[in-house]
Amino acid sequence: MGQFSVGANTELYLRIESGAKGGRERFVPLDTRKRLGANEHARQVVSTRDGRVGSPFGNLKQAMDHFDSVMKKFEITKKQLGVTSHGLRHGTLIDHYHKLTGKAPPVHGAPKPPRDIDTAARQEIAALAGHSRTQAAAAYIGSRRALARRRKREASDAGPTD
Repeated sequence: MGQFSVGANTELYLRIESGAKGGRERFVPLDTRKRLGANEHARQVVSTRDGRVGSPFGNLKQAMDHFDSVMKKFEITKKQLGVTSHGLRHGTLIDHYHKLTGKAPPVHGAPKPPRDIDTAARQEIAALAGHSRTQAAAAYIGSRRALARRRKREASDAGPTD
C-alpha cells in the first residue's frame, strides 16, 4: 500500500515505493480529510502488504481488466460516479496546482502566476503524477503557451477597443 512519510513542509504524504507508473517512487500528499479517509479505507480492504491493484505477474490486458473491476467494485466509474478514475487524477492535480499557486491552472483560463511559482508548481505536479519531465504537467494543468495563444486569439476576436 505504501507508507506514511512526513514531507519537507511537515505535511503527511503517502509514499508509493513500487507498482507506480514507470517504477518511480512518488509521494502523494494526504492533505484533505477525503484523502486521509480514502487511504484509511484502502488500508482496510487490501489483502496484501503492497496493496497492488493489478497483478505483477499478469499481462497488461489482465492488469487493466483487474483495475476496471476494482474501480467498479468501489463505484468509481463514469456511469456510477459521473467521472472516470483518470478524470479524478486530473482533478487532483488541478486542485494541487491551485493549492500551490493560489490560482486556477491555465487549462481553466486563469491568469498566470509569476513564472518562478508556476515552474515550481509544475515540477511538483509532474512528480506527483509520476513523470520525470516537468513538461508532462501541461497534460493536466495546461501549458503557458496555450494560455497565451488563447488570450491573444480572444483579444483579436474582440476587435478594436477604441
